[in-house]
Amino acid sequence: MKGPLGPLLWAQYRSFVNRLPQLWRGGSWAMAAIGVLFYGVVTLIAVAAGFFCAHPPSPDSLAGALARGLLLATLYWQVIPLALSAHGVSLDLKRLRAFPIPRGSLFRLELALRSSASPEPIIVLVGAAVGLSLNPGLDWRAPLAIVLLIGWNLLASLLARELMSRLWERTWAQLTLMLALVSLAALPRLITTFEPSKRMMAAFRLVANIPWPWKIAAQIASGHYSLDRWGWLGLWCAAALWLAHREFYRGLNREESMARRAGRARQAGLLDSLAELAARSLGDPLAALLEKEIRSLLRSPRFLLAFLMGFTFSIVIFVPPGLLRGNSGDSFLSRNYLSIVAIYSVLLLGQVLFWNCLGFDRAGAALYFVSPARIGTAIAAKNLAAVLFLLLEISLVAVVCAMLRLPFTLLACAECYAATIVLILYLLAAGNLVSVSRPWPQDPGAMFRSSTGVKMQPLLLLVAPIVFVPVALAYLARYAFSSEAAFFLVLGAGAVIGLVFYGIAMESAVATACRTRETITSLLSESSGPVS
Repeated sequence: MKGPLGPLLWAQYRSFVNRLPQLWRGGSWAMAAIGVLFYGVVTLIAVAAGFFCAHPPSPDSLAGALARGLLLATLYWQVIPLALSAHGVSLDLKRLRAFPIPRGSLFRLELALRSSASPEPIIVLVGAAVGLSLNPGLDWRAPLAIVLLIGWNLLASLLARELMSRLWERTWAQLTLMLALVSLAALPRLITTFEPSKRMMAAFRLVANIPWPWKIAAQIASGHYSLDRWGWLGLWCAAALWLAHREFYRGLNREESMARRAGRARQAGLLDSLAELAARSLGDPLAALLEKEIRSLLRSPRFLLAFLMGFTFSIVIFVPPGLLRGNSGDSFLSRNYLSIVAIYSVLLLGQVLFWNCLGFDRAGAALYFVSPARIGTAIAAKNLAAVLFLLLEISLVAVVCAMLRLPFTLLACAECYAATIVLILYLLAAGNLVSVSRPWPQDPGAMFRSSTGVKMQPLLLLVAPIVFVPVALAYLARYAFSSEAAFFLVLGAGAVIGLVFYGIAMESAVATACRTRETITSLLSESSGPVS
């Protein structure tokens, strides 16, 4: 690549290659095998799509299959990264501003990097395009429509990322986005449960008649080369290019507005009150550290996203199917609905509260090793803040379930609190050990950047099921003896063992942190470079 971006990309590539031996030694070979298997299946789907497009049973079957396939690929391309908060490789514009890079080069590079957000549909669409080029009944214009649709999706992905990043700076937009995610998760169940009215059917037909880009591309790719279809597809691509270009450069020079700073200033008093209230009964330095944790978490978009999803998204995806038809039934999900939702909500907050409790501090974690306060006090403050937020999360889940008349009883509420509190105890104990043995830096303000430590994934897959054993034994005891007393008795025994385990784990974590403090501060100070 010509220009100043070539050395930057080469440096990023070399840093990734140099880390590969460490990643393999860290046990990520299992994740690499899973990735090879997954993309092997995607490649097989691409080959099947290419074979079908090259030798379709009939022209009509090709047109219908392309329409459905291109719609599915577009939905996967645009929705999956949003739902998983994963936007692939991206430019860190703050780091690149120091280099004399032409603005046009930044846009082209960012557009090219959008392919990493959803490479799966690109592989499948390329396979379909190759198949269309080998179809004797079609000419070069058929695969060109697929190529234009790939370009449109790249532009739409870049536009969606810029708009989402900007909207997330506003509180009302955060709530709106969460409601949209909840509605998206509930949509399949609503479609299969409720019969639409005549007006709704008319609205659906109106939407279906819009010349969407995937619909036009499918018609062109199946051999219908009319001028108006090319015009519509070109118009869609031109509109996406103009909007993506404009929003990218708006984001390039975007600064925090005065209204946003004023809003934060107004919220500061409330945040201070909440933090001081939680730490009032504690003495310094624990109280000061707890106050700091509460304030920093409440200002972290990544934490707020996981916290909001806990009592919204989690409730929707676990709704018993029979409940939508007015019959909740007597299934395990219906009887233990509140506990299941609460446990899932706790797990959603795992990376930000206990699996990597030092991650948000990054280089600032070095202060814990040089200040008069012990590192154990800092970890204890983080654990206390986690307990406060997790209990608040569970309470919000219970309140929302009661308001929506979902399966809720006082006994179920007591079971929910007992089971999740015991689980939290084990999660914090295991999380303290993991946090000091495999720390990785996290950006609390970057909601859309994936920051899961690669070395951590196999370890979490191993540790996570183990911490569920005490809670699982309690439910097995209730099933075996058909007694709530057995359930709470086993949970009580699990809580006692958990307290002992927490104390031992805390001592071990403090000793490990003191012994490997240089390694911890070095790992937390690492940066992913200008392209992350």
